[in-house]
Amino acid sequence: MSKYDFGYQLERGSTNEWAFQMVQENSRVLEIGPAIGNLTSHLVEDKHCLVDIVEIDEEAGKQAAKFAKRSQIGSIDGNLNTDVWYCNLQTEKYDYIISLDVLEHLENPEHVLQNLKRLLKESGKILLSVPNLAHNAVILELLQNDFCYNDLGLLDRTHIHFFAYESMIKMIENVELHIDYIDAIKKSVSDTEIKCSYDGMPVEVEQYLKTRRFADAYQYLVVLGKQKSECINNLKDGIIRQDMCQTKVLVDGLLKNQIVFQNHYDNVSVEVELKEYKGSSSIRLVPVESCALVYELHAYGVSEKGIKKEINYNWTSGIGIDRNCVILSEKASEINYIIDSDIRKIEIFFKCKLLSNIIIQEIQKIEKQKEQYFQIINEKNNEINEKNNEINERNNEINERNNECQEIMIQKNRLNEELTRIKSHICYRIYMKLYRILHRK
Repeated sequence: MSKYDFGYQLERGSTNEWAFQMVQENSRVLEIGPAIGNLTSHLVEDKHCLVDIVEIDEEAGKQAAKFAKRSQIGSIDGNLNTDVWYCNLQTEKYDYIISLDVLEHLENPEHVLQNLKRLLKESGKILLSVPNLAHNAVILELLQNDFCYNDLGLLDRTHIHFFAYESMIKMIENVELHIDYIDAIKKSVSDTEIKCSYDGMPVEVEQYLKTRRFADAYQYLVVLGKQKSECINNLKDGIIRQDMCQTKVLVDGLLKNQIVFQNHYDNVSVEVELKEYKGSSSIRLVPVESCALVYELHAYGVSEKGIKKEINYNWTSGIGIDRNCVILSEKASEINYIIDSDIRKIEIFFKCKLLSNIIIQEIQKIEKQKEQYFQIINEKNNEINEKNNEINERNNEINERNNECQEIMIQKNRLNEELTRIKSHICYRIYMKLYRILHRK
């Protein structure tokens, strides 16, 4: 199996998917560094394009060549550090030239880009993806006096050129190409392959890093043309308006049971089959490890009989606005759901909007103030309840006294009635007459 053999499915949110969406049907395409032909196969089979390839890895190139019209593969024909590949293709003109994560591997990327320009039709487009060395993960590693190469990613050990935003722009200007479109794939520090974090950083440094231009830009996505046109710049002010997010689900909170999904921010869907996790009682949803507003949040449990029932989250480490809306921060990004024993599948849908760290801090301040106010209100309510209890006790005592008074009045009335009856009796009148006679003597 080739080291590039990741299958032929277009991973959502990948550079391959982005390039596929950019290319129009029935186009003439040159793909630089196609590996086993993941993108090549989809361009040919789904968009009916004619594709030529240049790939230095002979094993991978042979697989990609199955889909290509012309193939320049191997250490001679497929070597971009020489001009053999260009000489073999110099009579061709292409609608699209695709070079995804290739320039950083080359001895002279500017020269290769110049050759690609010569192969481009006047109305054609070059699609580039370039890793960003100035990502916060690299800077944090440097601040910790470290710089380690990896098998893949920003510090791939096969990279011999490194680019940041300005150096990439300068290279493009040097070959006199024009930017039609520029965007970036965003990844937070924790989502990269570099093992680092903001822990231990001074607050001022952390705040600066998180708010600097292109701080989380992992790869730049660029469309180039020979002719100047209106540029679609999704990186204005250094804010990455990229619409893909990485969503994680942890079954019973175990890292080994972590499932990762790539989705668009405005329409996230997560589906987890639980048959592999029998006996699980909960899942933790991490919509995005960034400051964000998660809204229109709906979760459904599907039973063994196929009955779908909406379920509400049990708790969140973020700020719960209501059952369909949660505000998350980088350090409080979890939403927990309890799983009933008869649920075989969980379906979760939501939309997501990224928020600045400053906004989240202000919201958190408001939440703390709200908690303090609620605490004061609860204390006052407790005091009021105590006073009400005292008043109720006094009222009960008064009611008891009133009841006693009523009983006494009833008894008095009875005695008065009895006395009236006695007075009206003849024996009483005789007795009173005798009493007066006796007392007169």
